[in-house]
Amino acid sequence: MCHQNFIFNFSMLLLLLPKMNKDDIGYLKYSGDLVKDGIFDAKKSAQALIGLDEALRFFIVKQDPELEEIDFEIPVKIQSGSWEAIVTGACISGGIIATAYFTTAAQKMAENDFKNMGLKTIFKKSFKAIQWVIKIGKHLGSMSQKQIERIKFDKQDSKIIGIPNIKGEYLDVPKEYLDWFIDCPSKLLSNMANLIEVERKLGIGVNEEEGVSEVIISESEKYVFASKDELEEILLPELIHGQYIELEGEITKGNEKTNSIGLEYKGLILTCRPMEGKSVIIYKDALFRKCKVKGIVDRRGKYDLPFMKKPQIIFNKIIPINIESEPTLFE
Repeated sequence: MCHQNFIFNFSMLLLLLPKMNKDDIGYLKYSGDLVKDGIFDAKKSAQALIGLDEALRFFIVKQDPELEEIDFEIPVKIQSGSWEAIVTGACISGGIIATAYFTTAAQKMAENDFKNMGLKTIFKKSFKAIQWVIKIGKHLGSMSQKQIERIKFDKQDSKIIGIPNIKGEYLDVPKEYLDWFIDCPSKLLSNMANLIEVERKLGIGVNEEEGVSEVIISESEKYVFASKDELEEILLPELIHGQYIELEGEITKGNEKTNSIGLEYKGLILTCRPMEGKSVIIYKDALFRKCKVKGIVDRRGKYDLPFMKKPQIIFNKIIPINIESEPTLFE
């Protein structure tokens, strides 16, 4: 039986143990000068733990939906150096958390044993799912992009899918984790990510057989995962970063110096840039004509982060509307 200290009302048991060992499963860590002595504001600590609790429960339930109605606890130990919250397997025995708070619901968990999967395995896979959400979110530059075009399947392993970002770079992702990313709320990691600062980065680690693997979110990547109160001010919020679109409007201007054209769409002038290797000069006959513009939404701004208030379009085709033939220069 683990040493019991205290329990928060969001069902997280905190166990003050000395350091991570082979029985530990994974961790949430904040590191940097702001937490170098392991000191973290109590309110922020609670927010971080709630965020970890939310994310782990989401992926635990993904593995066994019957557990959604069960109020189980997640055992965590806190240690300093940086600030770490480690989910420990030392308090998990026979598929159940071994605490004095043993309940009828917990007994049901033990009997079901997560569909013949060990509880440690379920928790470890949930940590890996959080890591993949971070990897995919960073790759796409968004947690809101759920429709992914131009995917590639691994010829050797059909369970591995290559997904492109706006730059055309591909990330190989196990299909199961990609499905979970598509299903997860865009703000799933926001409680944890909101606490990131220039001198306080976030890490999610998993204790694997070959060693500990860690995925980090830095301050420059924070806003991919953090909640964004300014979303209400964003223009055309339906145009999501990285999304493939086809927009109809009038081409109002062209700028050879910036290699861009202007598209009037819903009362706004959107800057449109051709994909790499093309010049806007070949689109000069599109000026002052109604056209269909096909391409990718780009909201990258400061620090290359995808949260510009007004989107731009990276296009690969312009098609004039209401003409009998389509000039080849628009291809």
